[in-house]
Amino acid sequence: MSFDDGQERREHNRAMVDKYLHSGHGDALLHRHELFCEDGISGLWTSDSGEPVFAQGRENIAKYDVWSSEHFPDWAWSNITIWTTDDPDRVWAECDGEGNISLPGHAPVFYRNHFIYSFEMRDGLIYREREFTNPIVEMRALGMSTPAIELGDFPSA
Repeated sequence: MSFDDGQERREHNRAMVDKYLHSGHGDALLHRHELFCEDGISGLWTSDSGEPVFAQGRENIAKYDVWSSEHFPDWAWSNITIWTTDDPDRVWAECDGEGNISLPGHAPVFYRNHFIYSFEMRDGLIYREREFTNPIVEMRALGMSTPAIELGDFPSA
């Protein structure tokens, strides 16, 4: 896709991110992979293993979207804020997300968390989407025990 200037590209990319964040479930989710480059990357960068969990390639992202539709059937983001940057191909977003989740080995539960997203765009499509959230919140929602970090004399309110 060709753009006349950086501002036009920036506005297009912002609209693509907005479309992504309004595709949490249903038919929109099953077509979300179409927002990505053929070699795009989509995934969670804050996992319980400490390593990113991601799908690479539009075909694998389509499979990831089907998986999400099965395990996060009514997922929705709200309180969405999108920021463009000095680089028209870099977009950030922050939002809340909630819905029922049904993950293997766990009883279905309602879950909500706060999310930050980094989007790297190429030729008007998403090249890399990175999701950042607090995995401890998800673990607690699933009834898992979580470790505690002793902060000693950390000042509190």
